[in-house]
Amino acid sequence: MKWLRPAGLPQPAQDWLDRALLDLRSIGGHRDYTKFVIVGIARTGSTMLLELLNSNSQVLAFGELFRTPEAIGWDIRPFGGSYDRRFLSRYRTDPQAFIDDVVFGPRPRVVRAVGFKLFYYHAQEAPFSDAWKLIVGDGKIRIIHLMRRNILAQFVSLKLAHKTQVWSATRKTAGTVDPIRLDSEECRKHFEQVRRHERECDALFRDHQKLNIYYEDLVRAQEAEMGRTLDFLEVRAEPGSSTRLVRQRTVPLSEAITNFSELRAAFRNSEWGAFCEVDPDGNKII
Repeated sequence: MKWLRPAGLPQPAQDWLDRALLDLRSIGGHRDYTKFVIVGIARTGSTMLLELLNSNSQVLAFGELFRTPEAIGWDIRPFGGSYDRRFLSRYRTDPQAFIDDVVFGPRPRVVRAVGFKLFYYHAQEAPFSDAWKLIVGDGKIRIIHLMRRNILAQFVSLKLAHKTQVWSATRKTAGTVDPIRLDSEECRKHFEQVRRHERECDALFRDHQKLNIYYEDLVRAQEAEMGRTLDFLEVRAEPGSSTRLVRQRTVPLSEAITNFSELRAAFRNSEWGAFCEVDPDGNKII
């Protein structure tokens, strides 16, 4: 969406102008673009992936649209705010029509892929659960399954985000976050739940074109992973794609968790043991 250039106006006026420009360029637009949904769970790099996708002029990627019945989770400008009132009734009463007519409506010719995020636990109650039915029933919608190999790291990130109420950041903070203590049984239940969600996602979308992306790969080999993603979406790579986000946890897990040794002992000889492995210097999680 980087073709919506900032004009230096106050933000509300700029958003209004950008929406008007988008509506104007969508007149006589097309629907012959790749439709996609990013499925996953919080703290697996979905905000980073969304920002990287939206830095490409051919992609329009929305956020957690079905996060809450109270408001549409566009999560990107120029959407949200007063824009919601145009579609909120349809969103709340007929999610399938909202997806078909609004999310996957006509778009400017430059747009080659349109999608949004849908976490495992979103849209579980009627009528919002109809969103899942539409996606599962439309084999043309492509699925990006975003995961994290080390679920302990994901769980720590989730706990810290709830503690600090900081879910994403574009610059490092001056202070440090106090380490946290985790209950081993709570961790185990979380690990099992996440793996169950992953298996259910694979089964649910077995007839769809699906791309698996792991957070660890997206961080370590961003260019290569984005190349795979854009190929999957049939979108050309463009120079200058980047993210402003910075990693929030700057210390290894062994320092972020006060009872790390206790957890390591609890999970030793289990399928979760690899989450607590450390290299010889005892500082970095493998």
